[in-house]
Amino acid sequence: MSWWGKVKKNTNLNFKIENHYKNCINVTTALTPNDGRFEGFKSAGKIGNIENKELQNDIMDLYQENIPALLNSSKGCISLKMNFLNYLIQNQKRITDSATNREEILKQDMVFDFATVLRHPAEVLSRYDLCIQLMQKIIAEIDEEYK
Repeated sequence: MSWWGKVKKNTNLNFKIENHYKNCINVTTALTPNDGRFEGFKSAGKIGNIENKELQNDIMDLYQENIPALLNSSKGCISLKMNFLNYLIQNQKRITDSATNREEILKQDMVFDFATVLRHPAEVLSRYDLCIQLMQKIIAEIDEEYK
């Protein structure tokens, strides 16, 4: 959605650019973790069976800290995006059978503010990176432990 940052007040939008990015407004991405085996392992009290304490701690950190933090960041981003989409929907009006006021809405300060925040998903991306790094570390530890 970086094209919004280039839109100057009181100028016409380039609808080729806008149409290229419009689908990102309606799409969200979020992790849906499958942690059933972990929860079963944990509730059965078997985490203590992992003798390698670093591996044990890394697994617990991943499932009880890193993934929940990622999910919370994703939910915040999705919530903001939904507020943005609702704003667009609530303010769009049909001018004629084939025209709307969409261009005028997209030039409003509120839309610019939404887009400015949404085009910088660094927190979510960094949390994904942390989870991936920890997962790779866990795999390496398991590979080393169980050669």
